[in-house]
Amino acid sequence: MADILGAGDMDMRVGEETNVHIQEFAVPFHYRVCFTEGVFRPDNRTFMMELTRLEPAKRHRHVVFVDEGVASAMPGLCADIARYADAWPNVLQLVAAP
Repeated sequence: MADILGAGDMDMRVGEETNVHIQEFAVPFHYRVCFTEGVFRPDNRTFMMELTRLEPAKRHRHVVFVDEGVASAMPGLCADIARYADAWPNVLQLVAAP
């Protein structure tokens, strides 16, 4: 059918029984990007505030995936992530070890 429809064709009759209509839609998605140092230091509130921003009174269950190469390059990262969640027990719950 790509051969029948030319670039830019919006509507076309293909044969006697088939009409082709090209439609388009977009799904906008907005997200915040934060820049910080020591994101998993317990005294750095950035990650906790972003996870709880829309529902600050709720305890948020979350999981963190760490690439094997990143874990090798930063041996203490997984422990830092777990300690961070432990520092905010009222609002964060790490559901599995990173």
